Amino acid sequence: RTLYTRFIPCGLAAVVGGGAQLAGCGREPAVVALATPASPGAVADALQRAGMAPVPGSATDAATGYPQRVVHQATAAVLQLIPAGDFTMGSPAGEAQRQADEVQHRRQIRQPYYFGVTEVTQAQWRAVMKDTSLAEPSCFTGDDLPVEVVSWEDCQQFLQKAGGGLRLPSEAEWEYACRAGTTTPFSFGATITPEQANYDGNHPYGGASEGLHREQTVAAGSLPANAWGLHEMHGNVWEWCQDGWRPGAARRVLCRHPLPLPRRRPQQPRAAPPVHRHRPASREDSAAITLCPLPLLPSILRGA
Repeated sequence: RTLYTRFIPCGLAAVVGGGAQLAGCGREPAVVALATPASPGAVADALQRAGMAPVPGSATDAATGYPQRVVHQATAAVLQLIPAGDFTMGSPAGEAQRQADEVQHRRQIRQPYYFGVTEVTQAQWRAVMKDTSLAEPSCFTGDDLPVEVVSWEDCQQFLQKAGGGLRLPSEAEWEYACRAGTTTPFSFGATITPEQANYDGNHPYGGASEGLHREQTVAAGSLPANAWGLHEMHGNVWEWCQDGWRPGAARRVLCRHPLPLPRRRPQQPRAAPPVHRHRPASREDSAAITLCPLPLLPSILRGA
């Protein structure tokens, strides 16, 4: 769930705190906790400026003073507050189906940020892009299904029109949110099943049994969430990141259809063969979107 295009299906995230730097990019200092939580007035003002509102009943994060969940009012996308921290990005050398560029290295996320609970849905996309030629870009149609035939540039148009300083997540922000504190191949453990992720169950991973192959995307939020409350972080659709692929960083995968194989991809959708993530030259390359508003805590919309 980086402003990707979990653009095939999209999701949303907003960053809480000061500064608009992308977590996970370049040299990073040790994680610095906010000295004191923001005042209720400051939080309310920051959320209003970003076009956000607390989800009714959402708890307040003690460290930041921000609500655990917010809704982006222009799209109705819900975002989850992701804590600052550090993690090991990449995959161990002995992991099955590992790619040579997935070298493990420590990354630090300096600020908490909001991240889309699901991929951006077709209804959310349409609410923003209805007056453009990109209003209906999906192969599998349905209001609750993720948007899935959008390029990186399409996502940038969507983010600009949606307002609130949203952006795609960085590669590190995406993997950190997907792992949700775990170190296993999947956030659910050493393997995965079609009841947990949408992929071709004819090709199981890690000794799992064969299972269902749906042959289409599933509704955003319909499969179990990871430990941080994020749905469909494995399978369903590929998602875009804001930053480009670099040697030594895990690669993102792109796919316009339900992922065929439960391939590894460290904490990224493992249900498809990995391919280089890049800025596509045309709408034929597509993925999902996650948003991140810059003024407060970064807010990120996802796609799947």
